[in-house]
Amino acid sequence: MARIANILSKNHTLLVTAVILGSCYWYWYSQPLHTQAWFSIPISFHSESADVHIHAPEHLYVLLAGTRRALEQIHTEHIALHIDARTLTSGSNIIAIDTSAIFLPEQIKLIECNPHTITIETVSQDVTEQALIATNVSKESSCSIASLEPMESEQLSEKIL
Repeated sequence: MARIANILSKNHTLLVTAVILGSCYWYWYSQPLHTQAWFSIPISFHSESADVHIHAPEHLYVLLAGTRRALEQIHTEHIALHIDARTLTSGSNIIAIDTSAIFLPEQIKLIECNPHTITIETVSQDVTEQALIATNVSKESSCSIASLEPMESEQLSEKIL
């Protein structure tokens, strides 16, 4: 150690170069490390009408970038894809993922979404009720037929005659 100090004290150019290189390394390593990570976020709907049922995927996968500390502090329950239900039409809706519909902290950037589009089915409550009624009617008729006991051939011929 004394030998290195002796060399640096005699050669000022080497001393200045060592200080500059040490400062550059210190600055470089003190910067926060940027990284990327995949997260699963929910899909939420707002302004829903009470008489419309929405069938859609529950989650969306997003690739987020930021400092390691910022990514560790993310609570995925606070991040979601927000879709205005008033913009949906009855039937099948194919929605391209709009990055402005995902609210993120300033230090986090959205890199990629998977899938890029989602299909959302909307059904009015009237149609749903009619389908349930039809289902119940078919179940009742099949139950009443199934509940008939088999008759022996003699009983059957007596009923026919």
